[in-house]
Amino acid sequence: MAELRDYEPLILHREPRFHVSLLANQRPRVILNAEWHADVGRYMAEHGLTDISLNGGCGWPGGGIEFLAEIPGLRSVAILHSKTRDLLPLLAHAATLEELILECNVVRAPGFSSLPALRNFNVAWARGLADVFDGVPHALDKLCVQRWPWEDLGGIVPLQSLRNLCIAGSRKLVEISALRGRVGIQELTLRGCPKLSDFEAVSTCVGVRRLELASKSIRSLELVRPLTRLERLIVETTEIESLAPLEGLGALRVVAVSERILDPDLSVLQRLPALEWAGIRSRKSYSLSVKQLNASLEARRKAR
Repeated sequence: MAELRDYEPLILHREPRFHVSLLANQRPRVILNAEWHADVGRYMAEHGLTDISLNGGCGWPGGGIEFLAEIPGLRSVAILHSKTRDLLPLLAHAATLEELILECNVVRAPGFSSLPALRNFNVAWARGLADVFDGVPHALDKLCVQRWPWEDLGGIVPLQSLRNLCIAGSRKLVEISALRGRVGIQELTLRGCPKLSDFEAVSTCVGVRRLELASKSIRSLELVRPLTRLERLIVETTEIESLAPLEGLGALRVVAVSERILDPDLSVLQRLPALEWAGIRSRKSYSLSVKQLNASLEARRKAR
C-alpha cells in the first residue's frame, strides 16, 4: 500500500458518483461526486462506512440532506456547500453522530443538546447556527469556529469536557475570561481576532499541551510561564521581548516564533530538556543562528 501521510488522502475506491478516501488516523470517508443515489447508501451499508463528505468542490450539487436518513449509523458528516441551509435532518442520527464539519449558509440547525453523541464540531459560522450553543451541558471534546460571532467566549461555559478549542478569524471577539481556569483544555488556538488584546486568561489553562496564538498585541511570553505541560508553542506577532519565560518548560518539544525577538539570547532554548526543534522567522542576529540551534538539538536527540 502507498505511504499514508497526514495531509495526503489515499483513494481506496472510486465510482462515478462517489469515491472513498482515507487520511492518517481517520476512518475511511465517502466523498460524493454527484447527486445522492441509493447505490451510495447500499455501498456504505455493505462496507460498514459511517463517514461522509458533501462538498461542492468535489461535485456534489448541494441542497437538502434528507437522504442522510438512508445511511445507518452515521458518525461523521462534513457539509461544504452554500446551497445547504437546513440541518435538522441530522437529528435522524442524533444517537450516533460524533463529528460535524460545516461550511454552508445554515438557516436551521439542531442545538448541542439534541446531538448527545457529538464530540467534534468544526464550523465556519453562519447566522442560523446561533441556537447550537443552547446553554445545556454537553460532552463536546473539540470545538473549532471560524468567524466566532460574539464578543466573549460565554458559549463554551457549558462545554466542560472541552479539550481542544480553536477560534479563528473573529472580528467580534474582545475578551476571553471564560477560559480562566479551564484546566481540561489541552489544545488551544486563538488567531485572527483583531479586537482581542488581553490573553492573560490563557495562563490559567495549565493543562494546555499545544498552544497557538496569533496577534500583534502579544509582546511578552510571560503568559506561558505557568503552562508546565506545554509541548508545542506557536506564536505569531510582530516582536517578542524575550524567550526567557520559556525557562522551566520541561515538556516543550517544538517552539516557533514569528518576527523578531528583542533579547538576542537564545541559550534558554538549549537548556530546555525536551526541545526538538525551534523556528524563528526573523533574520536578526542572535547569540547563535537558528540553524546552529537546531543542529545542536538534533545532535542531543541522537545522543540519547
